[in-house]
Amino acid sequence: MGRPESFRLVQSCFSCRHTFVREEYDEGHQLFCCQDGSARPPCGSVSMSEGFLQPDIRAKTGLSPEKLRAAWDAWSEEHAVAEFGVCDEWDLGETKDDQA
Repeated sequence: MGRPESFRLVQSCFSCRHTFVREEYDEGHQLFCCQDGSARPPCGSVSMSEGFLQPDIRAKTGLSPEKLRAAWDAWSEEHAVAEFGVCDEWDLGETKDDQA
């Protein structure tokens, strides 16, 4: 039977191209909105290779683990969104179907 012709994506944060999904081995995932274009600091996720103690992250940013944590905490507090959040800036972005 397949999916109905009326199928469509729900326009919420989990399907928006502006959403950054932070994942960690034992924490599940968290969503953050990047629509404002501000620079996102490393998120501290070891599973995403952005851990605050990783030498390459520290060398790239020049910041101590404490300052990296503070930068992430400040940024994430302002940008956290809910999986099923809704706003007027939702954008799916280009899909393979759009490019055909």
